[in-house]
Amino acid sequence: MKSIIIAILIALFACTFVFAQDSVVDLTSKNFEEKLQEKEFALIEFFAPWCGHCKKLVPEYNKLAEKFATNEKVNIFKVNGDQESDVMSKFEIQGFPTIKLFKNGKFFRDYDGERTADAIASWLHKKTGPVSIPIESAEALDQLKASSKVIVVGFVSSKTSETYKKFLQAADDKDLEEFIVAEVVDNAELNAKFDIKQDSVVVIRDFDATPAVSTDFDAIATFVKDNGYPLVDEVSGATFQRFVDKALPIGVLFIDFSNAETKQKHVEELNEIAQSFKGKVSLGYSDAAVYGGQLEVMGGKKDAIPGFAVMDLETRSNYPLNIDTVNKEEIIAFLTKVLAGEVPKFLRSQEIPEENNEAVKVVVGKSFDDLVINNDNDVLLEFYAPWCGHCKSLEPKYTQLAEELKSVSGLVIAKIDASENDTPINIEGFPTIYFFPKGGKASPVLYEGDRTVESLKTFLQKNAVGAVFTEKKDEL
Repeated sequence: MKSIIIAILIALFACTFVFAQDSVVDLTSKNFEEKLQEKEFALIEFFAPWCGHCKKLVPEYNKLAEKFATNEKVNIFKVNGDQESDVMSKFEIQGFPTIKLFKNGKFFRDYDGERTADAIASWLHKKTGPVSIPIESAEALDQLKASSKVIVVGFVSSKTSETYKKFLQAADDKDLEEFIVAEVVDNAELNAKFDIKQDSVVVIRDFDATPAVSTDFDAIATFVKDNGYPLVDEVSGATFQRFVDKALPIGVLFIDFSNAETKQKHVEELNEIAQSFKGKVSLGYSDAAVYGGQLEVMGGKKDAIPGFAVMDLETRSNYPLNIDTVNKEEIIAFLTKVLAGEVPKFLRSQEIPEENNEAVKVVVGKSFDDLVINNDNDVLLEFYAPWCGHCKSLEPKYTQLAEELKSVSGLVIAKIDASENDTPINIEGFPTIYFFPKGGKASPVLYEGDRTVESLKTFLQKNAVGAVFTEKKDEL
């Protein structure tokens, strides 16, 4: 329901481009087949030099290549989509970056997880080997711990047990793809090390000295997701979807990352705050130098750092804490008021136009209620974004429609830049057109017809309530 909003937010949280020297081998139409035969598996990134997300991925993909430089089963490659149109067409690449795994020279799996070296490496280990890595000694476990920030270990008494079957099933679950998963089978030494007295799942984290332990093998994925991430984590393009998945309001503290001591102090204080708001708010922090624009979108001031704001994606609401000094006590008090419904939401809006005399009326956040809801007109409203190609194609036809119907009383043809203005309407994509009939503004009708003048006109004539057309609806 909130897909377009989330996509925009992820883009905002991933707006910085990181440039780094690229060391991954390029594939071309000439060497493609030959290179894929070198090892059993080949991971290939299809990229474009101009793509911002591809540029951001470069250092992570290089780290990944370094991790697998001596791997006997996997090669890491890339393909320049601008130069290799034949390869692009063959594998039906629709966007950048696209990451695909090949096995024995043939396509095997798509990768759609987090674009970090650790996440991709974890996924590769699972797809190119056993879903669970056998561990038989403390030394082997320590080596595995050194390779990842979080590992999930199943301690089981037997490979024939029902709990072992459930553990393997969970290990292969998509929800656990970014975690390294290992198994310890009937090992008294390791059981004693972790005080395991019955079959258990243990999450070992570098951010918490105490492992998390569960004996519930029916809810492994939920347990790992609840315990495999820090209570307070950085909010960025790579992690934002994880915050969204918690389905809680998200509180973000925008801080100066250049001062390590101050940053650590803020993170520690956020962790203290988070203990009191578990299950109510997801708390995180972001680099103000990189994501200050997001703070501004949420109603804060990007130059007033540290800055704090809360977003509620379910209600499409933002709540900025606009005070001179943001500290732990102020954040606690603010969160308490937000959860109690005592803080008015921030309405993102462009300024109301001084003149609005064109056939297509301009609506902004501040004028939405007056021009769309609180009147006796039928209102056709297009939600658009200036950068949307489909919106640009629709614009002359939408203007023509408004010009042809400007003499129809009780009808308003309008548009709103949904990328700059908040409204109560959830938008799945651009352009989206809704019809708000007189007397039924609370239940607007989504237009799903052809984007032509005649189709839009027919739709309006059939659905008119307050508008007065010369043609009769039953004649259409």
